[in-house]
Amino acid sequence: MKKILFIQPGPTFSINSYKCEYLSNFFSGEILTTSNNPKVLATKNIGKFNYNCLKTNPLHSKRNILPYLTFCILFCLRYRFLKKKRINLVVTYDPLKTGLIGIVASRLLSCKLAPEINGTYSSPFNFLDKSPRFYKLYAFIYTQIMKIVFTFSHGIKYQYPGQIHFFEKHLGDKIVTAFPNYVDLDKFRNIAEEKEILIVGFPFWRKGIDIAIDAFKLIAPQYPDWKMKILGWYPDTSLLTSRIGDCSQIYHHLPVYSHEMPEQVGKCAIVCCSSRSEGVPRILMEVMMAEKPRIGSNVDGIPVVIKDGYDGLLFESGNVKQLSEKMALLMKDKELREVMGKRGRERVVKEFGSDQYFSKLTTFYNRLLV
Repeated sequence: MKKILFIQPGPTFSINSYKCEYLSNFFSGEILTTSNNPKVLATKNIGKFNYNCLKTNPLHSKRNILPYLTFCILFCLRYRFLKKKRINLVVTYDPLKTGLIGIVASRLLSCKLAPEINGTYSSPFNFLDKSPRFYKLYAFIYTQIMKIVFTFSHGIKYQYPGQIHFFEKHLGDKIVTAFPNYVDLDKFRNIAEEKEILIVGFPFWRKGIDIAIDAFKLIAPQYPDWKMKILGWYPDTSLLTSRIGDCSQIYHHLPVYSHEMPEQVGKCAIVCCSSRSEGVPRILMEVMMAEKPRIGSNVDGIPVVIKDGYDGLLFESGNVKQLSEKMALLMKDKELREVMGKRGRERVVKEFGSDQYFSKLTTFYNRLLV
């Protein structure tokens, strides 16, 4: 049985237990992660995959990079020279920090490397929240890092067509495949309908929270019984508060644990994803399962999961007026919301279910491991 090493730092562990259990039918391996409570993860080895966890402070993510790199290097050295076992493939969470760590790990273990691409890192909009003055510089630096990682990679898993178009000349004969990430949809269902537009996400500028707020403000007086809920982690709410202003129909909801998301999604009426740049947002697939209509910006991976006019609505990215019109169209038409919601559920089960995901993932790994 081939062995896979997953390099996926926390603060919250991102490999779903069901994913580990399923992969254990075909592979075994190790997971290198981080947590502020590694004792909890130490008791959760799943299937044929073992957790190896470094204790870190999630509030100091930049300080965690060097300790995590050291942790990964020491693990690889122990595994190869003390355990004398062979890892066949290293899979990293992204093609950036963990991608660079993956290069080191794959060289130490003499095995193949396959980074996953979760964001659209060639888009400068990804870095608006880092520094409005230097976001283009960040985009340049990140694309250079990705070119290095891709050079040493044997395969690349990304999420939607065009996501790595910028890097095509660096791919050569590498094994590449595109499909959305696994999303556990079983707990999502249509619970009720409160007249509320749900916005989920952070950071502020990349997620286009300002666009959604401004669009809703244009029509809020016409729909006094509707509200907009912004759900997410905002350690500094000053920007959010100033943008909302005196609009009492918009409010911020503190972040919730993942097991609470089905209720949040299941009770809203509409979900809006107004991002300036995005991969394939898991929230849009969760909403499909809950039979809720969605509005998304027509950018990057969002059109992969929203068929405009069929199971949701798309708007030109950054176009506040157009977004407000799409919101109003759904807010005033309950029947349209229901029809789009049902179509979304049918489609997510057919196209983005666990069977489809794992079939594509195992095929990808097996192609790399021949």
